[in-house]
Amino acid sequence: MSLRITYSCSNNTREREEIKQFGSTSLSYASLQGGLYYFRHPDFDGFIAFKMESSFAVVLGSPHVPVKQWDLAYALFRKAYPRHIFCQIPYAVAQWLAPKGLSIHHLGMTHILDCENFQISWKIRKDIKRWLSALERDGYSVVPTTSTDPILQRLNNQWQQSHSIRREYSFLSRPFTSDDDQDVQAFLLKNEEGFYGFVTFDPLYLDGKILSYELQHQRVVKDAPKGAADFLIAKAIVLLRDNDVKEVSLGLSPLYNRRKYAFKSSRFIEFIINLLSSTDLFYPYRGLGQHKDQWKAQQHPVFLAITHPFDVRCVWSILRVNNLI
Repeated sequence: MSLRITYSCSNNTREREEIKQFGSTSLSYASLQGGLYYFRHPDFDGFIAFKMESSFAVVLGSPHVPVKQWDLAYALFRKAYPRHIFCQIPYAVAQWLAPKGLSIHHLGMTHILDCENFQISWKIRKDIKRWLSALERDGYSVVPTTSTDPILQRLNNQWQQSHSIRREYSFLSRPFTSDDDQDVQAFLLKNEEGFYGFVTFDPLYLDGKILSYELQHQRVVKDAPKGAADFLIAKAIVLLRDNDVKEVSLGLSPLYNRRKYAFKSSRFIEFIINLLSSTDLFYPYRGLGQHKDQWKAQQHPVFLAITHPFDVRCVWSILRVNNLI
């Protein structure tokens, strides 16, 4: 079997071009982060991004491959890596993988906003409206910038220090870098005295064109006013809308609003996931999901797909690749 495994690096020009063609699903741009492997084969276009952990190939999102070549790409990948886990795949991809014998588990919800109809008033999203009114009155504003702006790195360092973060989450969350990230949209929160935070949005593509954006980084420093994070996101979405962006994802709320779907699933894995969702030991699952509810966004389910046999290393691998343990 002629296959090729490449390692992600800062000069992954080929992968950047491929996600512009095949990167229409969540986490496409996150596949450019460091530390990933790219599975390739001459018989299909594109790649499958993954990390190795505890004998599992943990796949980031959906294959970055033309849909008509998915079956071939998956068959070759499965032959090379029989034990694997697909993380954060949409419902359609879960439907595709289920007949192939994988156990499907509801991971959580992504929150999608329709920018064209996005409004903030005392009747809709009133909690966010309260912060908008208060911070505008106090002289705060949000301005666009570039991903290479040194202010972003300084604010990110301040945020890490104030939160006592020894290591950033990775994999499902793309670690922050000050690289020249093509098509990434960045916005700063400021007043006349300085800067207090930023957000970035990663692009999703379809046939070489930007389809929508996905919230990736949200950093608010210790000295920021109350409500700064919501103010920053709301103003950034308005700026994106004014630039004809149709849709914005607020990202994943893991283990939130989990439901039962008509997929075959492992009782053992379900037990472990339910146990994790009952505690904030590794991540503030419930608080994050409840906070995102105030945006009144459409919720779209995303899933895990896991090969047999099942054991605790499945869950361990997922936690490890995301830097949660």
